[in-house]
Amino acid sequence: MARDRCLVSPSINPPCQGNVSLVYGTYNGSEASFTCAKGYAINGSDVITCKNHTWSAPVPVCLVLDCELPPVPPNGSVRLISGTTTYGSVAVLACNTGFEPGLPEYSYCDVDGWTNSTIECQVKSYHIPKCPAVDPPSNGNISFSNGPFNGSVGTSGCKEGYKISGNQTITCSNGTWSGQTPVCELIDCGSPVPTPKSNVKYGETKVGSKAVVDCTTGYEINGATDTMMCRQNGTWGPEITCFKTGCTDLTAINNGKYTFYADKIRNKTTVTLACNNGYTLSGVDSSVCDGSWSKIGICEKIRCPTGDFMAVPNGAITLNVKDVTDYGSTALEACNVGYVIMGESITTCQADKTWSAHGSCEQCSTPMERTGDYPHANTISGASVGGLIVGIIVGVGSTVVYMRRKSPVPKSGPIKAETAQREDESGQIQMTDRNKPKNEKQQKSRANDESREVVNPSYEPVDIITTK
Repeated sequence: MARDRCLVSPSINPPCQGNVSLVYGTYNGSEASFTCAKGYAINGSDVITCKNHTWSAPVPVCLVLDCELPPVPPNGSVRLISGTTTYGSVAVLACNTGFEPGLPEYSYCDVDGWTNSTIECQVKSYHIPKCPAVDPPSNGNISFSNGPFNGSVGTSGCKEGYKISGNQTITCSNGTWSGQTPVCELIDCGSPVPTPKSNVKYGETKVGSKAVVDCTTGYEINGATDTMMCRQNGTWGPEITCFKTGCTDLTAINNGKYTFYADKIRNKTTVTLACNNGYTLSGVDSSVCDGSWSKIGICEKIRCPTGDFMAVPNGAITLNVKDVTDYGSTALEACNVGYVIMGESITTCQADKTWSAHGSCEQCSTPMERTGDYPHANTISGASVGGLIVGIIVGVGSTVVYMRRKSPVPKSGPIKAETAQREDESGQIQMTDRNKPKNEKQQKSRANDESREVVNPSYEPVDIITTK
């Protein structure tokens, strides 16, 4: 199954003057960490997380540092060479005429503010010797408390990724500097030492370099990150250890399958259970690796209930296979004598544990009685029967009963008034006005008469024919 990705195209771009580090790419649950170049500061969240197909916050921006105006020394002045106070700008601090130091001091806007931001402007003293100019160390800088004058202290510093080797300060005394200017050496963290059950991949070992820790099979990182960094103090950090997960063997599930969204099973990995067609989940649908797998549900067969479902008014439902009510099984509905199915006669067990809709048993229509000798008596509803016939005409799916005369009656013989009928021009049998029921009471009485056995001794029953 494809992994869910955050809605980015094609991936997160680093901010201007910055970098981005992605953990697990752009998949759901991953983190993006942002850093800015030297002289810039993050404005916004430095870590954002992919949740529900989107990032938790916008990509931050890197803003240039602003040192603002350096303080103006008493009896002195400040002049901005570039006219700006942002990172890298240069300011000239000088004493007014008649004050020393006579030479201007240069101050630079650095990550920690202005360098050499203060000078003491004193009245010139011509009899005190000055110390010679001192060059800053390579990959470093030096600042003086009072320029080259007696008692001034020179303090050295190194750029990021370098450290002082030697005395950090020198002092001007009677025209000479005490000690030597220190040296700035490159900081090297050396090879990172892997902890038990881990492997470390790395490239350079200078400050800011990264090393990625990967635990061996069956072990997981104890913490939120798998990356160490060479720090300014010459050590790798943070320390990353591996612990045994106990989640390497995931028991196979019957009639279902597991899915999880990760390149491998880690601590806190969640697997989700989906059942096969025809089965339903009993219990929770997910398990979390936390040293061992949490309890998860099982897949059981879908079965439809019986009970009241099997009994229908004026009929019954019978399983096609005895005692089998699994998903996809069928049952057949049958009606009692005198009733007919209206709708589907077969019902099926569905995925939601219910039976599909089935028909109902409806009572057959009440037939009419016909006696006599008529020209069209040989044909009733398209069925040809030889001889004199009494037909019961009902709806589709009903039963037709035919009666045959035992002995012939002359065509000119009388027809009883209470059973007299006639035919219209189309040959359809109709009741005469004198024989038609005039009210509801007579209609019920006639229906009862028609439901009783025909007692005319001149007729006898023949085979029953069921219409389709």
